[in-house]
Amino acid sequence: MFFIADHRAPPPQVKERSRRGTWLVEIRDAKTKQSLLVEHDEPIDAYVFLDPETLPRARRSSLWAEGERHAEGVLVGELDGEGWVCFVELKGSLEHKDTTRQSPAERAFDQLEGSARHFHPTPGSTGREHHDQFADGSDELEVRPSKRHRVVGILVALRRSPMPPPHRAIVLEDMAVPLRTVRLSMTEPSRTRTSFRELLRKAAVLR
Repeated sequence: MFFIADHRAPPPQVKERSRRGTWLVEIRDAKTKQSLLVEHDEPIDAYVFLDPETLPRARRSSLWAEGERHAEGVLVGELDGEGWVCFVELKGSLEHKDTTRQSPAERAFDQLEGSARHFHPTPGSTGREHHDQFADGSDELEVRPSKRHRVVGILVALRRSPMPPPHRAIVLEDMAVPLRTVRLSMTEPSRTRTSFRELLRKAAVLR
């Protein structure tokens, strides 16, 4: 299971179900204004992990420990009867200009990994608390992943990405979590749009 406690962001700018039966959700970076729109013909929801630096001090969340890295947000959805939890990080470019520093892709993978580790339900962990609160109904998700679901981290590059696309894999107890790079063309300045199926297909995680 997956659970976000009471730290959910305000509704994203786009979150609707069209008359054609297509769900449309958005993950948006408050700092850069970069945005990913995802459409799907099955239930899907998007949760944005607000960066405390973008909020007034009185509204800053305690979801993340000091120095804990995290992604932009997460998509929770179903595809062909299988539940998915997809952590998402947005980057305009993965061009590595300063070789004395960690590459943008590696930094992004660290953020994706941090989110996956934070929410993984290891006994006695913060992730376990999140899952327990979701299970007892004290916190709710509009779209609930099935008990057996898959977890993936997706780095979305909007302009430049090295070839082959960078990737990483982590193991959390008995769960393998692939971290993948997907290059998407912008449909308008700082915004890209794709389907949930296409996003997972480009990440090469569909069976």
